[in-house]
Amino acid sequence: AGSAASFSVADNDNDASNELQDLSLTGNSLKITNNPSASNIDLSPYLDNTDNQDLTLSDDELSISGGNSVDLSSYLDNTDHQTLDLTSNSLSITGGNNVDLSSYLDNTDSQTLTLSGTDLAISGGNSLDISSINTDSQHLSLTGNSLSITNGNDVDLTPYLDNTDSQDLSLSGNSLSLTGDATAVDLSSYLDNTDSQNLSLTGNSLGIDNGNTIDLTPYLDNTDNQDLTLSGNDLTITGGNSIDLSSFKDNTDAQTLSLSGNMLDISNGNNVDLSPYLDNTDNQDLSLSGNSLSLSGDATAVDLSSYLDNTDSQSLSLTGTDLAISGGNSLDISGINTDSQDLSLSGNTLSLTGDATDVDLTPYLDNTDAQTLSLSGTDLAIS
Repeated sequence: AGSAASFSVADNDNDASNELQDLSLTGNSLKITNNPSASNIDLSPYLDNTDNQDLTLSDDELSISGGNSVDLSSYLDNTDHQTLDLTSNSLSITGGNNVDLSSYLDNTDSQTLTLSGTDLAISGGNSLDISSINTDSQHLSLTGNSLSITNGNDVDLTPYLDNTDSQDLSLSGNSLSLTGDATAVDLSSYLDNTDSQNLSLTGNSLGIDNGNTIDLTPYLDNTDNQDLTLSGNDLTITGGNSIDLSSFKDNTDAQTLSLSGNMLDISNGNNVDLSPYLDNTDNQDLSLSGNSLSLSGDATAVDLSSYLDNTDSQSLSLTGTDLAISGGNSLDISGINTDSQDLSLSGNTLSLTGDATDVDLTPYLDNTDAQTLSLSGTDLAIS
C-alpha cells in the first residue's frame, strides 16, 4: 500500500488540450513531455548495484560487504579427546572415519618348516642359521609324561604308558632304568657326538638326523577363527599369547591434522585418503519457477512468496478533481497549472515548479524498477 502525500496543483486555465503530458524514460533519464524546456531527471542513483559483494573472514567472524556478519566459533570442536576403537576388522576414530584392516590379515595357518643345509626356514617368514647349535651337551628330562631335551622340544609319552602302577624312568649317566625292571638300557650308542644333525619335515612328521621323529598333527589348529581382544593395555589373540601395548602410548593430545592433496594426516599417526569423499557437485545451477527457487542436485526447493511486497497492484482513479490511488489517499488537483511546470528530484524529494510543497518518495521505493506511468484521456495509470 502507498503512503499518504499531499501537494497543491493549481490550474486556472481549464484548457484540457495543454494538459496531455506524459513521462518519458530514456536509459536512466526521466523527462516530462510537451514541454520543450522540461528538465531531465537522472535516476541512476536509485540503481542498487549490490551484486559486487565480497565475503571476508576475520578470526571466527564471517562477513559480507554491505551486509551482516556471522560468528562461526560455535562450529569449532576445540578438542583432541579422540579415541580409537576396533570392531571386528574396522578401526575407527571418534568424530572421524573408519578404516577396514581386513586386507592386512594373512588368513593362513599353513606354514611349514624346511631345512636346507644348516638354514631352518618357515614359509612366508624368515630363515635361521642353526649351525652354531651345540648338541653335545643335551639332556633328557621327564616331567609327568612329557619328555624334554635341553634346547629342544617336548614329546608326550602318554601313548607309551603300559598301564602299570608305579614305574619310573631314571637316567644315570647314559644308563636309562625303569623301576621294577632290573635291566638298564645303555644309551651311549645313541650319542652321535656331532653338530651336523638336520631337521626334516615329511607331512606332519618332524625328524632329526640319527634321531627320532615327532608327529606334529595335534599342533594343527586348522582354523582361522582367531579374535583380537583388548583389555587395558593387553592385546590378546584367541588361542595365542598377549602383548602389552603400554609402550606404544604417546600420552599426548598435541596432535595436529594436515591435508596434502586428498591425504589427511594426523601427527604421530597414520593418514587417510579422502578422495572417495569428493562429491564433485560444484556444477550446480539455480533456477526460479514462479516463486520457487531450486538448486540442481538438491530435491528441496525454497518458496520465496513470503518475500513479495505485493505493492505493484495499485490503481489511480479521478473523480471530478480528486486524484486517488487504491489503498492510499486522494488529492484535489483542481488548482494544478500545467503550462510551464517542471518536475525535479533531489534525493528522494520530488518537486514541481510553481508549487511550494515537496513530496517525499522514500515510502514508494519498492525496488521494482519495472513500473511505468501512462495517460489515456484524463486517466493516469501506473503499471
